[in-house]
Amino acid sequence: MARVLVIDDETIVAKVMGEILRGEGYEVVTVSDGRTGLEYLSKYPKPDIVLTDLRMPDIDGRTVINMMNSNPELREIPKVVITGSIPDLSDFPSGDSYDAMLKKPFNINELIAIVKDLTFENDEAALTADFM
Repeated sequence: MARVLVIDDETIVAKVMGEILRGEGYEVVTVSDGRTGLEYLSKYPKPDIVLTDLRMPDIDGRTVINMMNSNPELREIPKVVITGSIPDLSDFPSGDSYDAMLKKPFNINELIAIVKDLTFENDEAALTADFM
């Protein structure tokens, strides 16, 4: 199953996302800020997808995504923007720099569907079913 990195300064949101995705069989790492998320990406095995809150103190989600896209080792990792507000468009990374957006409060089924779609879990299940 895929490895997921959740970056969110709202501890309860990160914890809930982690529990939901672990329940679906994903390996999940949660961190509470952009700086720690970027440190994780530089030191540990690369996740298959990153979900990052847009508005965080210090290093925000836009910066996390921009830094990932500027690094050849990280740019291909799917990125999901999480936001609880309708921020100014200047707060968002450019539209082609992330793969999906998840609004808070999020729908559990939408969270699972986005992660499955962007980690190609649905494709793997279809391939397995075809060869059984």
